[in-house]
Amino acid sequence: MSRKSRKVPETICHKVDDSQKFFKNVKIFLLNAGIEKARCDIFRKQTERYGGVLVSNMEDLPGYIVVEDKMEAERMCRLLRIDQPPSDVNIVKSSWLSACIKQKQCVDIATHELDLSLFTRKRKKELDINDSGNEEEKDNTSEKNQEQKPARMWHSYKKPKVEEEEGVDPESDYAPSDGEDTVQGPSTSSTSSTSPEKLIAKGQWICTQSSKNVSGNLNEHITSKLEAMVKKYESTSDQWRAFGYKKAIQALRKYPKPITSWEEAKALPGVGARLADKIWEIAESGELRKLNEFNADEDIKVIELFTNVWGAGAHTARQWFQQGFKTLDDLRTKAKLTHQQKIGLNHYDDILDRMPRSEAAAIEQVVRMAAESLVTGVIVQCCGSYRRGKATCGDVDILVTHPDGKSHRGLFSKLLSRLKETE
Repeated sequence: MSRKSRKVPETICHKVDDSQKFFKNVKIFLLNAGIEKARCDIFRKQTERYGGVLVSNMEDLPGYIVVEDKMEAERMCRLLRIDQPPSDVNIVKSSWLSACIKQKQCVDIATHELDLSLFTRKRKKELDINDSGNEEEKDNTSEKNQEQKPARMWHSYKKPKVEEEEGVDPESDYAPSDGEDTVQGPSTSSTSSTSPEKLIAKGQWICTQSSKNVSGNLNEHITSKLEAMVKKYESTSDQWRAFGYKKAIQALRKYPKPITSWEEAKALPGVGARLADKIWEIAESGELRKLNEFNADEDIKVIELFTNVWGAGAHTARQWFQQGFKTLDDLRTKAKLTHQQKIGLNHYDDILDRMPRSEAAAIEQVVRMAAESLVTGVIVQCCGSYRRGKATCGDVDILVTHPDGKSHRGLFSKLLSRLKETE
């Protein structure tokens, strides 16, 4: 009895006739900010399948700009680094592209166009304010100087932001070291009834440990893989997972012997069952499947490439990727760069090249001699990977201070001038 062959449904047939290519010669720029990666991949494949051309930047004059359904015009302009939406391009939501693919025809954009009315009104209002603001500002200033309302006194003081007060960049990927016995207390100030010894257990902070007795990391083969995972998660702005891995790395560095079982990994401070699985996977096989998946992801490769540009963080790297840039040459020729980012691109390979430990020690000695020639009794200490005992260093972090807590004030600019003189 012969088996009947099943007919493949037309919806999953991979071959498309020229008559069905309703996107033929249509240029589409896909702004993937806010659109899931899997959905973006479908859009790219189906657009090309039906004859469309996906362009990587605005210079290719696309016919359509496709954005996420909840995208705002102002945010779109910021991502594309343009002052206002282009008037000669159809700006549509991703729902339009979905409808076209579903109905296998280029549908009307009337119900899928991005609302630009709010952006237009805002721009018009700003222009009106700029035109009339100069004359009104002079009159208002003179009136305010003559008369102050009593109610203003209640709002005259504004509490400074924590980031500005403590010198922390709000976009920074910095995470403080975490002591296993540290008690979480108020971050702004400590009361008279609470002593620093009660808030922080002695010896838990890295800075309280002597740099003269640096013990080797007996789990270097594990921490190196976890450090790579931290970098991957930071490039994708997954700060919580990055912070969890950092805590595990710190615990592994302190552990007095190599990890030999899953139970040992699970017993480490701040390590849960899932993270213990990954630590034991590395200890047992020397590889981490999740890290290999990250390394195979082309999008993450591009974002990590951009993150390594000096002067650009994870946020800027993702913006460049969302604008369609794929290589360092794209950044050099198409992106708007700051002065620091231009330097970072020109010296990209040199900055990433790690120096031997002896070279970092020589740099520390040069800085120490220059600082001591300016202030007597100054302390100069090389920190970072050098202080942690690494064989190589990506850069040199040097702390300059003084035992009296004040003599080093104003030394920074003088020290830079002295170092430039000794070049």
